[in-house]
Amino acid sequence: MNSESVSMSTYISTYLSYFILIIYGHIRDRIGKVFCPKKYKKFYRENDMAPLYTDLESFFVRRLYTRIKDCWNRPITGVPGRIITVLERFSEDENETFKFTGNKMDLLNFASYNYLGFSTNEGEITRDVLETVEKYPVNFAGPTNDIGTNEICKELEKEMADFLH
Repeated sequence: MNSESVSMSTYISTYLSYFILIIYGHIRDRIGKVFCPKKYKKFYRENDMAPLYTDLESFFVRRLYTRIKDCWNRPITGVPGRIITVLERFSEDENETFKFTGNKMDLLNFASYNYLGFSTNEGEITRDVLETVEKYPVNFAGPTNDIGTNEICKELEKEMADFLH
């Protein structure tokens, strides 16, 4: 999108919306710290241990992202092709947690990593993948002393050595 094509009113309304959400989030935090201190306990030093994260570090996630995370993180079932099957869910606690309804929705997929067209349940690619998974273990991400070695690892090591020398 060309920056010249975005109107000033769009810029203003976007920044104003973020500003309102940030102010509203800070107000909720201030009120929450007074009336629900247990919920904010994890942001303070406890038993001489530093907190894992400060309230400022988690502010974006707690006050902005959580409100809209149902737009992302959609659980799908099946392959991400042109049509995807999304598991329907709902939240009763302002998107902190979700519960599944048991319904499935077939939706048009506008955002997929399937740029090579590999997502399918049948065909040559699926057959090759299943054969490879049967032939080779999937636990190669470890030291040789722990998981052993395999012919494909030896082949990779040889190609890397040839490339480097």
